[in-house]
Amino acid sequence: MAERTFHADYSLSPTQVGLAGRFARIVAKAKAEGRDALTEVEGLAMLEAMGVAAPRHHFVASSAAYAALAQTAPGAKAPEGSASLLFEGPRAVVKVISPDILHKTEAGGVAIVANETQAILEAIRLMETRFTDFAVEGYTINEFVQFEPRLGHEMIFGYRFAPDFGPVVSFGPGGIFTEFLAGSFKPGSANLCFSPRTATRDTVREALEGSVVHGLVSAGLRNTKPSISGEELVDALMKFLEASEALAASGVSEFEVNPMVIRKYLGMASRLVALDCLVKLKDFASIGLTSTIEAMPHNADQDSRPVENIGRILEPASAAIIGVSEKGMNNGRIILRNLLENGFDPARIYIVKPGASSIDGCRCVPDIAQLPEKVDLFVL
Repeated sequence: MAERTFHADYSLSPTQVGLAGRFARIVAKAKAEGRDALTEVEGLAMLEAMGVAAPRHHFVASSAAYAALAQTAPGAKAPEGSASLLFEGPRAVVKVISPDILHKTEAGGVAIVANETQAILEAIRLMETRFTDFAVEGYTINEFVQFEPRLGHEMIFGYRFAPDFGPVVSFGPGGIFTEFLAGSFKPGSANLCFSPRTATRDTVREALEGSVVHGLVSAGLRNTKPSISGEELVDALMKFLEASEALAASGVSEFEVNPMVIRKYLGMASRLVALDCLVKLKDFASIGLTSTIEAMPHNADQDSRPVENIGRILEPASAAIIGVSEKGMNNGRIILRNLLENGFDPARIYIVKPGASSIDGCRCVPDIAQLPEKVDLFVL
């Protein structure tokens, strides 16, 4: 009987197509310029399209442009005045915006200063001097978001397009200690990965409830109240999952928010806020994938693969082994023992070994042609 084939549906829903179109308009300038990454301003526009909160910000092309903006801000004083008044708070964050500077903190492209016109102006002027050799588009003056620098209060939300698996969304502890923390917890409890094709709100919630971050910020440790509700975490992950296929269709290969922090509001529920993001692009056609704005990138040659048979690879019911020693504990014998110890049916394990009748209760055959069935697993 001929094997059935599986044809995947890569098409996007009308809502996803609309979102993909919005993403495509945001990334169009970067693609036209041959860039493989977005600037932070473009990344913030992507976050806004996804419905993910970020600090308020103002973009200016230069220190002179900021001085003019400061003069026209409601209630603002002259550039040398005492307050910027672009937004409330004692501090502001100044960032350089350049396609050549993706990791701004390491390059000296981020400054936390007093939320005063003169301090902000001086920070921009310093960066203008520091980055004269870079293609600088401008600077952002950002609202400073106060959060508690406690374990679990900085998270990483990520998206990546894997040619073999499609869009994958990840979640885990964030900040500068991301890799250290992820390697220090029990496997499966720190970093979580989801596919938009299999994840549901219920499965996301279940996975989160077993994670370290959820335990730290949503479960309520001894004598403490939860910092944020578990449903808020679920909401945030669902936004990434719901956008992931549209991101792929628009040519986004990676999208990382690190850190996503918990911002507390007086008399209001806490919210997640994205403090920084990194967005990378990929010409999927260059790696042999078919891609349109209405469908996820995919390898058309793989559409007819008998995917329904993958269970026989992952959970084989029969096996044959060549190279099992009758007397010693060689690699073949170790593999045989491992199969048996893990509950494999000895009646469906066959050992190719001329002159032997059985080893460890498993039938031996003189050659491959004498195997009584087509096995799922063959070990050579």
